Amino acid sequence: MIPVSDTSGGSVLNWSAGPESPVLAYREVHVWRVSLDQGLERVKELKTTLAQDELDRAARYKFDHHRSHFIVARGSLRTILGRYVRTHPSEIKFSYSSHGKPRILPANVNETPSFNLSHSGGIALIALTLCDDIGVDVEYSKRSVRDRKIAERFFSNGEAKALEDVPCDLKKEAFFNCWTRKEAYIKAIGGGLSCPLDQFEVSLTPGDPAALLSVKGEPGASSRWWMVALRPAADYVAAVVVKGKYYNLVCWDLGQ
Repeated sequence: MIPVSDTSGGSVLNWSAGPESPVLAYREVHVWRVSLDQGLERVKELKTTLAQDELDRAARYKFDHHRSHFIVARGSLRTILGRYVRTHPSEIKFSYSSHGKPRILPANVNETPSFNLSHSGGIALIALTLCDDIGVDVEYSKRSVRDRKIAERFFSNGEAKALEDVPCDLKKEAFFNCWTRKEAYIKAIGGGLSCPLDQFEVSLTPGDPAALLSVKGEPGASSRWWMVALRPAADYVAAVVVKGKYYNLVCWDLGQ
């Protein structure tokens, strides 16, 4: 089981067991939590649902645990999507944008959910909505990072200054707040590496609400996006970004 942390640094409610036949309503965001550490039989079962291109990607991983995590993440994505579209996971087909962002084929704007997947350490998060523009990012916050160097290179001037102003004991949390929110926004707009990370600014101070503060050259952009911070488990930080405002957030655990 995944140990659930307190939610003081993020919005989340209760990660209850997800339904077999979920219904995604207008102005809802569903986030599913998946444990990537599964037994060999479960990994084999999920592997049978993958398409050939996914199997090829899995085969490129050098280490067995990384390969297994990829298989569980992609197989669980198919499992969850299958529940929404009432299709066997192996029958789901994807198309990909020029930056590699997937969507279900065939797409029906009134019924087919848009989704995004992120995984780090032993957890994956899968976020879904009826809006086209959604991004999620999760990071294991105990891993070693050169936060100051990364902030100087990739963060905006305002974010780097805000990080400097955070007390030392909160700097790592602030860094991962910033990183997950920026990654989720990049994934929501589908820009990939073509969107410089220093061209927009997010909140990062622990205790402050997650928010897109500004986008260079786009006045008022911050009012067009909804952002929420999540604490899916102890030592994990996450964020979800969706175009629009006033979404109802529902958090579920896939279980295995």
